[in-house]
Amino acid sequence: MHETTPELDISTKISQLEAALVSIKTRLHQVQQGEEQYSQLQTASHALKRQLKKYPQDITLQSEIERVQWEMEELAIILESRLVRHSSWYTLCWRAVRYGGAGILIGWFLRSYGG
Repeated sequence: MHETTPELDISTKISQLEAALVSIKTRLHQVQQGEEQYSQLQTASHALKRQLKKYPQDITLQSEIERVQWEMEELAIILESRLVRHSSWYTLCWRAVRYGGAGILIGWFLRSYGG
């Protein structure tokens, strides 16, 4: 059987933490870029709407506004998905099941033998 030393275990944990930190920094950078792009699209949308007030019959302005709004919606979905990953939901749900189940079992045990 292979024994692990405390130094090796700590080294492994530090490596895992560093990898997680790099992943978080990457996601943060992606989100910041997405927010900047969203802001630019929002500014473009406002400018196009002002132009549409001047020229209400311009079909190209209307289609451009629709395209920009569609891009904004898509970007919002992408940003939300980058903030919350599947693994974080999995971990949260697993903890709820584990601790909730333990709580139910403890409650059942106390009720059966305590009351």
